[in-house]
Amino acid sequence: LKERRTKSLTKNVIDDVTFENACDMTFPAYERVTLRHPQFQRPLVLFGPLADIARQRLLANFAVRFAGVIDESIVRLSAIDAVIATNKHCVLDISPGSVERLQLAQYAPIVIFIDVESRSRIRELRSKAGAPAISSKKLSEQAHKIKKHYSYLLTATLDATKEDGWFEALLQLISHLQDRRVWMPEFRPLTNLNDVILLPMHNFQNQSDSDIESLKGVNFELYRCL
Repeated sequence: LKERRTKSLTKNVIDDVTFENACDMTFPAYERVTLRHPQFQRPLVLFGPLADIARQRLLANFAVRFAGVIDESIVRLSAIDAVIATNKHCVLDISPGSVERLQLAQYAPIVIFIDVESRSRIRELRSKAGAPAISSKKLSEQAHKIKKHYSYLLTATLDATKEDGWFEALLQLISHLQDRRVWMPEFRPLTNLNDVILLPMHNFQNQSDSDIESLKGVNFELYRCL
């Protein structure tokens, strides 16, 4: 067992303000954690310019291993439990603040950042995948925000800048991370977890950079994991 200091998100972040109105889930200044091997398929959260493509492929082509929740506008832990009960990874499109709540509730999410360095490469990979047209500038700025402020939430980063087989590498990485032990809070929070809600990623997309508390980032390379 050991203690770690948790990094709470700023009270000015829209995500957290909305959440506080819905559920009083406090983040302790310090928490006792223990190294465990989760006996369930861990929820999966993907960030980065190719995250939407990866989620769609996982759900469409690997339904035996992955499943989503029915209502993505507000996700309750009971919906995640229902997916876990089918022995599948629950694929989530949630905000960084919600990832922190998921960690605190002992769900040990696998959080992977799919990194693409240049906007031209983002356009190239999305075009090859036949993905919806989204501004590469917007995607790049959002990715920068994740790396700058939320690196501490990431389990690993996969660099797709020079990797055409990035999706196959992602599948291997997920399997690798599922088999690893992970630091988890020793105790669940006192909050009634039935009341906990997770908010979608678009809440985060609407935030300005000045709304977010600046945190020291952690640099990861392909397959380098916490």
